[in-house]
Parts: sequence; structure tokens; C-alpha cells
Amino acid sequence: MPHLLPVQVQSVSIAIDARHVHEIVGPGPAVLLPGTRAEIPGVMAYRGRAVGLFDFAAVADGLVPARDISQRPRVLVVQVEGSTLAAPVDSVREVREIAADSLLPPRLTSQKFATAEVEIDGVVMPVFDFAAFVKSVAAAAAAGELSPDRATGGITRGS
Repeated sequence: MPHLLPVQVQSVSIAIDARHVHEIVGPGPAVLLPGTRAEIPGVMAYRGRAVGLFDFAAVADGLVPARDISQRPRVLVVQVEGSTLAAPVDSVREVREIAADSLLPPRLTSQKFATAEVEIDGVVMPVFDFAAFVKSVAAAAAAGELSPDRATGGITRGS
């Protein structure tokens, strides 16, 4: 059975595979960088290094991009595919164990990189796939679609 972490970003609920969430921290120093992908508008300091700052507004309809991550009281530190990202959110709920048959193909929700949708506490939400997102960034960089210095917008490799 999958374990999902429901989070809220502005008015949108999103579920994330809990195995990828390394830590939940408060907002830290961040820098927005010009020329990066909309999904990774900058970097955030985390344990003495810069990690890519992920913005859900670039992948979910109806969200306003965060200009200052201090507007979001929690930051998910996500580690997937050998990469680390910092994803600011407004709230985090407890991890839920979900029956595999409760994961349905997206029908009511529309979000880039959502592999499924699930209903938790009466709210239907997309299940965001950080692994698919990181693979898309790597594929774009390998295909030369991104300049090498801005390819990852600070996605850090390794742990």
C-alpha cells in the first residue's frame, strides 16, 4: 500500500509519495535565478548547500507563483532519483496509507506530472510524481534543451 503525504499550496491539495520526503523544515534563505525553468525558479540553502527550489504553481492550475518562499510556512525537502529539491507548501497533514485500488487515473484533477488522483478526507487531489519531474529535467538537459548552467536550476545530485 502506498503512503501519501497530503499538502496544501494556496487552495490546492496535492498528495506526494511519502518515501520521497526526507524532511519538513521552515522556510530558509532562497534566491530566485533568472533563466531557470518555471518549476525551479531558484535555489534554497539546505544544510550548507544550495538545492533547487520547486514551485508547485508551475505545474498546477490556479496557483500564483511564490515570489518569496517565506510566504509558505513549511518546506518539503524531497530526495528522488539522486536529486534534492525544496518544495514550499502552506500546510502538511499526516502521512496516509492508501489502498492501491484507491489510486485512480486523473479525471477530476489536472496537474502536470500527476500520475494518479486520490480522495483523502473527502478531497480529491492529484498525486504528484517528483521522480517523473526530475527525469523530465534530466531528459531536457541531455537533449540540449536547457543550457548546462541552468539545466537543473539547482537540483542537487547526491545526498
